[in-house]
Amino acid sequence: MKKIPVLVLLFLSIAVNFFGQEQISRKVIIFDLINLGDSAETDSSRVFKQAIKSNLEFGLENQGFTILDDSLWQNILTREKIDSNDLVQGDLAIKVGSLASADVVISGFYKINQNRILFGIKCYDVFSGSLAVSTLKVGRAGLSLTTLINETISEVIPQIKAEIASMTAVGDKIEKEVIITESVQMTKVTEMGETIKVRIKSVDEGAEVYLADEKIGTITGGGLLIKSKIGSTLQLLITKEGYHSRETEIKVQDRDLEIPIPPLFRKTTMALDLRYTILQFVGLGAGLRYYFIKDWTFVSGLNYFYAQIGEGPEANPVFHNDVTLTIGQYLLFNEDSAFRAGVSAGFGGIFNFFTVPEAPLYIDTYFDVLGLFFEWNLKDFLLYYQFSLRYVAPVFEDHIQEKGYIKNGVFSFGACLKW
Repeated sequence: MKKIPVLVLLFLSIAVNFFGQEQISRKVIIFDLINLGDSAETDSSRVFKQAIKSNLEFGLENQGFTILDDSLWQNILTREKIDSNDLVQGDLAIKVGSLASADVVISGFYKINQNRILFGIKCYDVFSGSLAVSTLKVGRAGLSLTTLINETISEVIPQIKAEIASMTAVGDKIEKEVIITESVQMTKVTEMGETIKVRIKSVDEGAEVYLADEKIGTITGGGLLIKSKIGSTLQLLITKEGYHSRETEIKVQDRDLEIPIPPLFRKTTMALDLRYTILQFVGLGAGLRYYFIKDWTFVSGLNYFYAQIGEGPEANPVFHNDVTLTIGQYLLFNEDSAFRAGVSAGFGGIFNFFTVPEAPLYIDTYFDVLGLFFEWNLKDFLLYYQFSLRYVAPVFEDHIQEKGYIKNGVFSFGACLKW
C-alpha cells in the first residue's frame, strides 16, 4: 500500500515537469534595423524601422515569446566593444544573444533609394547557431508600405515559431544522444540538417542573386547551383546592371531540382516613338522619348507631318507639320506590368503650308492641357492609345485655328521601340 503514493507522486512530478517545460517562454532579442543606404537616417526612416520592430514585438509576444529589454543587449555591445552596425553579421548577432542568455535573436537592415525601400529580416536560433528565417522585401514609400510591413510580419511570425520549435527539437535530440555514441549523434545531425542541390534557372546571364543582404552567387550558363533544405522557402533578390531588380520566392521541394525564375525587366532610358493621329489620314509622326526617371517619367519631342489632299484637278494640297514637346508620368502599375497608364501635358505648334503662290506661313500654337495614355507594355516595345485635351492659343497673326478648346479632343495611337 505504501508503494501507491510513491508512484502517484512520481507520476505527478513527471507530468508537472513535462507541462512546465512546454510553457517555457523563448527569450528573444530584436536588434534595431541597420541603415545600409548612402543617405543619413531621417525622421521617416526612424518611424519605418520602429514600425517593423514594434510589429515584430507584438506578434512574437502573442505567440508566447518573451522580448528582452533593449538595454540588455546595448550594455553588452558597450562592454564587448561591438559596433551596432555589425549586427547584420549573423555570428556577431548570435554572440550577443548568447551573452544575453537569449534563445532567439532577430536582426535586419534597410536601404532607401529615392522612393523605394528595401529591407531584410533575419532570425537566428542561438542554441544551434543557425539561421532560422530570412526574408527580403521591396516596397514604395507611402500607404502601401504599411500594408507591406503588416504582410511581412504576418509571414515571418509563423515561420519563426515553426523553425525555432523545429531547431529546438533537433538540439534536444543531439544533446541527449551525445551520451550514447558519437555515431548516433552524427547520424541524427545529417538527417535533420541534410541539404539538397537546387539549380536556379534564369535567362539573365550575369545577374547577381542575394538571400537577405548576402550575395550567394551569379547567374552563369543560364543558372546558379545552390544548396538548401527540403521544404524551405527562399526570398531571393535578383539584380543586374541596367535592369530593374526583382524579388522572387522559391520553394525547395525535391532533390536535384531546377527552379526557373522570372526574367528581369530592362530599364528604359530612350524610346523611338511612331504615332498616327485619328482623322489625319495622310500623315505619320516620329519622335523620341527620354526617361529621366527610368520607366516612370519622360520628356518627348515629336514631329507629325500630314497632308490634306483636295478633290478635283484644281485643288491644291495643304501640308502641315506639327511639332510637340510633352512631359509624361506613369501613374498605374509597375514597369514590368503588361498594362500601364499615365498622364501627360505639353505644348506645340502646327506649321501650315499652302501650295498657293505667295501664300503666307500659317502657324497655330496650342497647349495639350491634359493627356491620358494607356499602354500595352512588352519587353522591347510598347503600343499605346492617347487622348489629349488641346487648347489653341494663337501667338502669331497668321493662324488658322481660333482660340479655344478643340472639340472632342485629339486621339492618337502609336508604338515605341525601347532601349
